Amino acid sequence: MNKETLKQIGFLDGEIEVYKSLLRLGPSLVSKIHQEAGLHRTHIYDLLEKLKEKGLVSVFIQSGKKHFKAVNPSRILSYIDERKSVVKEFLPELEKIMKADKEETSVELFKGKEGLKTVLQEVLKVKKDYSVMGSIKQFENILEFALPSFLKQIEKLKIKERILSDKKEKIKKIKTGRYKYLDYGYLFPSSFWIYGNKVAIFVWHLPYFVIVIDNKSVAETYQNYFEFFWRLAKG
Repeated sequence: MNKETLKQIGFLDGEIEVYKSLLRLGPSLVSKIHQEAGLHRTHIYDLLEKLKEKGLVSVFIQSGKKHFKAVNPSRILSYIDERKSVVKEFLPELEKIMKADKEETSVELFKGKEGLKTVLQEVLKVKKDYSVMGSIKQFENILEFALPSFLKQIEKLKIKERILSDKKEKIKKIKTGRYKYLDYGYLFPSSFWIYGNKVAIFVWHLPYFVIVIDNKSVAETYQNYFEFFWRLAKG
């Protein structure tokens, strides 16, 4: 029996020696196993217990004494299959952890009007419905010439927008849009747009700038936040 092969599948040196001794001896007392394997008696008891857990050793009483017997070596294959089954069952959870750990995040900062326009271009490029929460009037004032073209393309591409804004704001509406309003106290001074796996956070203090976070988990968190207030808001 190849010792190195057994070690590769998770057997300890002592377990291998005890199991091989039992295969040679047949049903035996601990004293005989001790002589054959050359290991300390106390250690042998621990190793026999581990082999029992693996299903490779059985125990029976004969003449009032405990005897140990090696189970057929084919049991090793069953043991390996059982371990594989455990791993297969747990594998999806491990893969989820791995995927979460490997999820990349990119953060970009865009300044000024051109930076704001960049986000509009990204929204058109993603071609997915998007959600907005916060002041839209600020956006319309700053990008008064770029916004009409953007909204026209949104309608053409049949992209749906949902906007949550201050109830006092009068915003430009499109056919593919839905709009609800909140009291100003519920809104941040900044605004955020959620599109695809990205979140764009607009800061309206001079100089204007926008932070774009590309991360699925972050986008989902902001979307959940949006959905909560969407349910509270008035149409």
